[in-house]
Amino acid sequence: ILSLTILLMAGSTTLIGLLPTYASIGLAAPALLTLARCLQGFSAGGEYAGACAYLMEHAPDNKRAFYGSFVPVSTFSAFACAAVIAYGLEASLSTEAMNAWGWRIPFLIAAPLGLVGLYLRWRMEETPAFRESVAQGKEHEHSPLK
Repeated sequence: ILSLTILLMAGSTTLIGLLPTYASIGLAAPALLTLARCLQGFSAGGEYAGACAYLMEHAPDNKRAFYGSFVPVSTFSAFACAAVIAYGLEASLSTEAMNAWGWRIPFLIAAPLGLVGLYLRWRMEETPAFRESVAQGKEHEHSPLK
């Protein structure tokens, strides 16, 4: 699920950077933007919950709050990085360039970041709590929603 949320988040964010304008495709542009923003929101919600659970299951009993704090700290760090990128673009590009294509750059940065995130996710091991559960012989449904 964590890999899927990375794909959805990076894909929808990259899509925003590639969207045609209203002038070129009409009402389809805001409709696609709305769809992409919804996908971003759904994936962000899944990412936040999944990352919290993953970190908490790795945490020693006496450090769960500390480990759990990494998720909001990383979220706010990402907001700060985005603000620095936006400031840098605003400071270095003309208003015309920013309106024409510069605003797309932060969204397009999501593509390589998503690939890096996906690579890291594929390398993650199961949590100690899950491995312990498997070692105890508890059954785990692969797809419990079915």
